[in-house]
Amino acid sequence: MNTLPPLTPFDPATMIESLDELRSGLRVVFFKPQSAPDRYGHVIATVQDGGQPTEKIVARLLSYDGTGRDGWPTSPPLQSLSIEQRPTGSVALLVGMSGQSHWSASFEAIPGNRRFVVDLACRLGTAGTDWRLSSLYLTNSQFAERHRAIDVEIGAELGNLVVEFGEELLLKSSSAGFSLEVQATTTNPVRWKYEVALRSQATENPA
Repeated sequence: MNTLPPLTPFDPATMIESLDELRSGLRVVFFKPQSAPDRYGHVIATVQDGGQPTEKIVARLLSYDGTGRDGWPTSPPLQSLSIEQRPTGSVALLVGMSGQSHWSASFEAIPGNRRFVVDLACRLGTAGTDWRLSSLYLTNSQFAERHRAIDVEIGAELGNLVVEFGEELLLKSSSAGFSLEVQATTTNPVRWKYEVALRSQATENPA
């Protein structure tokens, strides 16, 4: 994987997390990659004993954000970050632009549920016949594709890391990772959503 930012200790200005009563779950760390300091990337990591001296954080998915030299962004080019603490949990809000197109994103932590909901939108500056909007992730773990979901192998202790996505998204994968893509043909806002969850092995994953 690419160079990672510090994943611990927890920083509420750049991180959000969803942990269970045993302080295990998921953490999202936002950072500016060395190769693209004009935008935010993020790491999705698993957490054990969160906030304790024995805390263990392992990066599982790394967004691949490209650079300003790319003809079209490989992931949403998000250049501004704010994190809000709401009664329903922490929410990271990001916005950015490339050319005449504007992106926005929210990462919502679901308290106690070891789950995040990612909601993205793009307003294209010009209409086209085949604009591809995508979220590209690299992973250092093996993963398996299922119907509308991806299972990432993280070992038996924590359970299963699952990325679930809707019918509007197209999955593309390679040995390095995977991309969730949606096609856009209009300048009206285009939205796409997916969820990342850490599920116990006793929980049956949806088909």
